[in-house]
Amino acid sequence: MPCTTETIESTRPQALDDGVSTPGLVLVWTPRGATCQSLPLPDDGLVLGRDGVGDTRFHDPRISRTHCRVRVEDGSWRVEDLGSRNGTVVDGCGVRGTYSGVGTRVLRVGRCLFILARDLSRFHLGVERHGDVVVGTALREAWREIARASTLGNTLLITGESGVGKELAARRFHEAPPRRGGPLVDVNCAAIPESLAESLLFGSRKGAFSGSMDSPGYLLSAHRGTLFLDEVGELSLHVQGKLLRALESREVLPLGATSPRAVDFRLCLATNRDLRGAVVRGAFREDLYFRTCRPSVTIPPLRERVEEIPWLVESMLASLPEPRAAHFSLVEACMLRAWSGNVRELAVELRSAALRVGPGEEVTVNELDPDAGRLLAGATPGAIARLLTPREGVPVARALDPPPPPEPPRPPAPPRATDATTPPRRPESARSHAYRNRERIIAALREARGNVTEAARRLDIPRTQLRRWIAKLKLDPKQYR
Repeated sequence: MPCTTETIESTRPQALDDGVSTPGLVLVWTPRGATCQSLPLPDDGLVLGRDGVGDTRFHDPRISRTHCRVRVEDGSWRVEDLGSRNGTVVDGCGVRGTYSGVGTRVLRVGRCLFILARDLSRFHLGVERHGDVVVGTALREAWREIARASTLGNTLLITGESGVGKELAARRFHEAPPRRGGPLVDVNCAAIPESLAESLLFGSRKGAFSGSMDSPGYLLSAHRGTLFLDEVGELSLHVQGKLLRALESREVLPLGATSPRAVDFRLCLATNRDLRGAVVRGAFREDLYFRTCRPSVTIPPLRERVEEIPWLVESMLASLPEPRAAHFSLVEACMLRAWSGNVRELAVELRSAALRVGPGEEVTVNELDPDAGRLLAGATPGAIARLLTPREGVPVARALDPPPPPEPPRPPAPPRATDATTPPRRPESARSHAYRNRERIIAALREARGNVTEAARRLDIPRTQLRRWIAKLKLDPKQYR
């Protein structure tokens, strides 16, 4: 749902004592939307109930008066359901009695979502939103390092996986004092043809080669500003050597020119590759590496910024041309997945899921692609290990956990709408058929003036099947009469 002032109240929890590891819960989602509120864990555990905890309110009637107890015992999380009406869910699995585990990440109580944090101190500043940019604890610390690096020199290397926001980090470096201002020239080195790289970077004079015109080049365009070279490892060794020469002499010699021109700029490099390994392989110049790749800042992946995900989901769906709301089941699923494509992948998958519901409706986990946010096929063992290795104080999504063994079939329980905590699973094939034929169904209903039997005859399908499709598409035949 769109974020309002009421939705984001108390997003800056009270600061905790520095140097003290305080385990507890971080409330990140309520029926009112995304939030970030810390709940320290007493020695005897914390009881969650309908009235909330202290000054923190859950605003959720689906939470029982005494719903569950959470505590840490012998280094493990223990979650005990206290006979709640709607159940307690840990990492997507319902709790029967008491759950115990070390790598626990996400707790669901009613429609509220919590992060189980080993140390609440890393969440004491909460989550901030600057326009479309969401900044949590880990990202805020990376941005602080960038600000400190800007005071130490004119070069910075930004590393991180694809989609983590290296472009935003480069802009932070550009806007940081003491040399803020001037132009920011953003160059994607992977998109530059090797034959044109030298002229595009360093400029050219008319007649320098066939078809050449006077061009200042990217380096001169960044004079008194910042040059951002994304995917710098894609540059050829020859161009790397000329770039090093320009940095050392602070002069640029365009192709076809007889005299160099003075240039002054800050240089920001970004890559998702191991440049040190590229130096060993001979794919990156050692002298350029030592000249430009220190200091360096790593932008953490989205799976280490789990507190940002509810805010990102809410913001991305609300910013669509036809806004949608986020169902808590969608937010929970997004928090439990690895997102190897990080923020970029999350945005693409949410747009795709939003297509399956109408404007203003809630997007549930049923609309999210089952493979969204999971590790892509063909990943290296090293990448898999990085995704699955837990880090102290950081919730990590286990993208490749084997599925649990199938349980013996049970007789279906009658549905109770008031007790439901997750939306019913709809058959993928039926849903895709319905959406694929949406326009035909609407046209048939319009021609039949809302008569379902006549519309089914026109579509040459059984009436019961058409009624199922109408229900899945949430259409009202009466409006076509």
